[in-house]
Amino acid sequence: MKFKEELIKYLQAVEAATMASTNLNTHNTDTTSNNQTIIDLREQQFHNLIREILVCIFIYGFLYSIAFITIKILRKSKETDEYVIDYEDAVADRVRIWICTFALATCFGAVLLLPMSIIASEVIKIAPQSIYWKWLNSSLLHGLWNLIFLFSNLSLFIFLPFAHLFVESIGLPGSKKGIKSRFIETLILILFIVIILVGFSYVISAILDTDNAKLHSLL
Repeated sequence: MKFKEELIKYLQAVEAATMASTNLNTHNTDTTSNNQTIIDLREQQFHNLIREILVCIFIYGFLYSIAFITIKILRKSKETDEYVIDYEDAVADRVRIWICTFALATCFGAVLLLPMSIIASEVIKIAPQSIYWKWLNSSLLHGLWNLIFLFSNLSLFIFLPFAHLFVESIGLPGSKKGIKSRFIETLILILFIVIILVGFSYVISAILDTDNAKLHSLL
């Protein structure tokens, strides 16, 4: 009897150890599977991000090329000779062309964004499983909308005024003439314009709405 009881206890201990080992292996398998799933998800997110960046660069490069060709066609050669007198004027004129091309490309993107979004949505509905249209998704369209909105504001309020003032600038009084002096003068003028506009906005807001006339509400 004593041997039988010891044998039963031994078998129970072996069974408990086997179950514990099985549970440990199952837990390790589940942990490994979860870790692999997390790694696959991060890898997929990384690939999607790189793909969206490349598609945005390709689209903007295409629009920039069209905008540059358009400006070259519409711009007369006499206009170039009128502004370009020396090396500084040539650099300023070149910067103006680049900024205007950037703004025009952004304008083309803003005009084409809505119809292209509608077409992309219809394509996704027609062929949702096609491998040729996997790159065309809602995340890409949302990113394009955000980029167009950002570039439009930058072009309207910063880049285009900078291009005009940079061409018209002659350098700070008393400083050495050059591109750097013209660049600093342009930045100072833009800063003054921003301060004046914020001040006028605050004054108008204070006149129209005296209760909520606070500076932080305008910023």
